Amino acid sequence: MMGLKLKFRLILLLGCMPYLFCVFVSYKSEDFSFVRRNPRLHSTTHLAKGINNTSEHHERKNLLKEAAAAWTGALECPLPEYNDNFVKLPEFFSEKLMWEVASNIFLVESSCNPQPSYRAWCAVESLSRQNPDAHIWYVITSPMISDGDGLVSRLRRRYRNLQLVTIDQQQLFSNTPLMDVYTAGLWLTNSTWPAVNLSDLLRLALVWHTGGFYADSDFICLANVTTFKNVIGVESVFYNPLVHIALPNSNGYDSLAANGAFHLTRHHPLLHKLMTFLSKNFEPDVWGRNGPQAMTKVLKTRCGYHLRVGEECVGVTLLPTSVFYPVAFSDWKRLFQPAPYLHVSKMFPQSALLHAWNKVSHQKPITPGSFYDAIAATYCPVTHRLATKLSQFY
Repeated sequence: MMGLKLKFRLILLLGCMPYLFCVFVSYKSEDFSFVRRNPRLHSTTHLAKGINNTSEHHERKNLLKEAAAAWTGALECPLPEYNDNFVKLPEFFSEKLMWEVASNIFLVESSCNPQPSYRAWCAVESLSRQNPDAHIWYVITSPMISDGDGLVSRLRRRYRNLQLVTIDQQQLFSNTPLMDVYTAGLWLTNSTWPAVNLSDLLRLALVWHTGGFYADSDFICLANVTTFKNVIGVESVFYNPLVHIALPNSNGYDSLAANGAFHLTRHHPLLHKLMTFLSKNFEPDVWGRNGPQAMTKVLKTRCGYHLRVGEECVGVTLLPTSVFYPVAFSDWKRLFQPAPYLHVSKMFPQSALLHAWNKVSHQKPITPGSFYDAIAATYCPVTHRLATKLSQFY
């Protein structure tokens, strides 16, 4: 009897193998088949007409995010087959005459998501608003971007310095130490966060080609940043007993130099050293290893074990946390608490940027009257108006 049961199970398993194989291949597909299979994504009329349908808006937004998440196993983003309300983006290198003659500020969307979050757009808008004489480059790996809710059109009309572009990644990484890391797909395989790994690479190569300021898309810009030259923001200062042992006369405090916000001139030696370091030490499966930790390690190799805020080394100055990271990681929830009497200039007199710590805060809703909501209403007003119109939370 047991023998018959075993045979039956083996026959059943063998019979299911073709189905399981098809499911696996479908899951690993390199195109937007998820979108094509879902007719809900083909209907964007209600958003184009500005109909305030919160549930449908969130449904579409979630579907687009799932489509972006389905991108695996391919170096380049797939091209969506649906084009209604989508804007085809110009390629970054085709705009060379523009980025060669002006101050450049970069943000990156590296997950193939054709509809970035409102928080990302808030970062883009705030930088455009506070830096009117600079070109703000939002470099998007998707070849198209959704304008179903009309935000892209509104921002383009309001901010003439805003440039939305896609990027030829092969051309970007060619003739840099990162080319092998990119083409080998080291950033993509064996990693929980390939988009973060790719972003760490893209920012270095972009600034290498043109020089300029880079900021992550979870910042809000509070002041003009074009005055910063060859600076790196310190993310945190902490007690390190190893520093105390190595330097007995020091107070034992150490700095973590982040790659979330920095300015470097074109072909700066530090950029080349960073890219060379990553080409030999890229670790796709450890959070922060290719970002702040790599930046700090390379600086320490050149500047000594103890990084001092305010001092210049290898032509770069480390800025205190108050400039780009005035709200510490440990206090991130403060950003989402009620703030009825908020005076940004008094609270952050030395701050040019405010970091929202998206890794831990991205699922935290922004409610009316909260700290973040009040700042967004002032520094990214177009995005804030539309986001709060379509949803109570964004």
